[in-house]
Amino acid sequence: MEKEAREIEIVQTDATARYLRFVAMYPVLVDRLPQYHIASHLAITPTQLSRIRKSLLNQPI
Repeated sequence: MEKEAREIEIVQTDATARYLRFVAMYPVLVDRLPQYHIASHLAITPTQLSRIRKSLLNQPI
């Protein structure tokens, strides 16, 4: 059941939303895991994750 829910989430949500959800659920892991592991978990490329992180840092508060 969990695998099916995860696959549905990957198809239905965009990469930025998946990353923000990951950060909310696992804030400690964001700084501890290599970026390529996080990207793999989110089903995106490390380059795409880097761009997402950069765009989130550049957003006005």
